[in-house]
Order: sequence, then C-alpha cells, then structure tokens
Amino acid sequence: MKRKIIPIVLLICFGRIAFSQSWTPGNAEIANLEASIKLDQLPYWKISNLPSLSGYDRYYTGSTQNGEKVIFGELVVPFDAKSKPGVHIVARKRDFPVIMDGGCAIINIEYSLKEQRIVRIECNGRA
Repeated sequence: MKRKIIPIVLLICFGRIAFSQSWTPGNAEIANLEASIKLDQLPYWKISNLPSLSGYDRYYTGSTQNGEKVIFGELVVPFDAKSKPGVHIVARKRDFPVIMDGGCAIINIEYSLKEQRIVRIECNGRA
C-alpha cells in the first residue's frame, strides 16, 4: 500500500511545480506597478504615520495565474536602523518576509500584467 502512495504524492508535488510558472519581472514592469500604487487610498494608512512608497522595502516576484502573468508584491516598513528601503526581486512568493500583522506597515499587492493594473492591494491585519 505504501508504494502506491509515494508515486501519487510525487505526482501531486511535481504537478504543482509544473503548473506554477514563475518568471522574473523587469525594471519597466516594476516601475509601472509602482506608478499605480496609491498608498493614501488605503484604510488606516493616513492615520498610521507611515512613509511614502520609497520608505518601504519592496519585495516582488512574478507568477502565472490562469495562464496570465501577475506580479505579487509585499511592501514592508524596515524595522531596524540598518535596513535601507529599496526594491528586492525574489524567486518566489515564499521568499517574502513572513509577517502576520503590522497593519499598513506591511502591504500586499497583486498586479495584473495583462490589465496593467493592481487587482488587489491590502494592509496586513492588526494584532
């Protein structure tokens, strides 16, 4: 029985990898995405005394959903004095910092390359 389970598990794992295609967004694509970010329209952003976009560490990765290219982003206010805000292009979404709350100090973005617009932008939860 165990021998039948292992191939099925491998097929599921490798099947997910095959269908989840990543790609690397270029500077022009990141610039277009960032030009469409309107932080001041997010709930709680104004009252949180947070920086402008350039004050965030900005993590981006490219992925394919339903056959279309998207860029996922996570904006993070640096938490220590050594960090300098900037753009970080990473291989996968799981390479983003893992932060469960933080309000608008952590912002999650999904950008449609086909539509050339942000389709989702939201602040993390608040503890």
